[in-house]
Amino acid sequence: MDNSSIRVAFDGRAVAASGAWGAALRRSVGSMARKYPGCTIDVYVPYGRTYPLLEEFSGYANINVCRARFPWAWPFLSMWRRGIAAELVRRDTGVFHAPGDIFPRPVAEMPGIRKVVTVRDLSFLSSPSGFSWLQRHRNNVRFRRSCRRADAIVVPSAEVAADVVKYYFIRKDRIFVAGKPEVSGAVDAAWLMSLYEGLLGR
Repeated sequence: MDNSSIRVAFDGRAVAASGAWGAALRRSVGSMARKYPGCTIDVYVPYGRTYPLLEEFSGYANINVCRARFPWAWPFLSMWRRGIAAELVRRDTGVFHAPGDIFPRPVAEMPGIRKVVTVRDLSFLSSPSGFSWLQRHRNNVRFRRSCRRADAIVVPSAEVAADVVKYYFIRKDRIFVAGKPEVSGAVDAAWLMSLYEGLLGR
């Protein structure tokens, strides 16, 4: 069993989501915690809300469900995001992964922390008929910012990778196709850890 000692943080809003995507993310996080017991995993969620789906992590010694240190920040998400940035520095985080397509803005602008974003699809650009102009514009701004600020972009297929290059002019060497997921839909823990350690030069 590998005993990687890096500290990884996730934007917990996606990890705590209901539905198949949130469930797959929780399986990925749990699988990583089991396979790499020396790795510390912090899952950040806004203060003042309950997240029953994250209770399954309570049995893991190396998974922490974290809230920003500024309790008065909720429900003002801009303050919560600043709180995350402060906590990442305090905890000496190596990698921050935004599996929900976008970074909290202050995190995207932070130097010294490797940043990974997952982009599931860009259908609002490639097949825009099902989206309003406002949805397309809003998503485009947010996705472009995340892709350009990320050290690595994780995509589920070569088709999505091609769209990231086409629409955002991202170098191909910054895009990583996760490949065929596990039966549960989770991304392989060893694949993720290899990506994180590569970013940290380990």
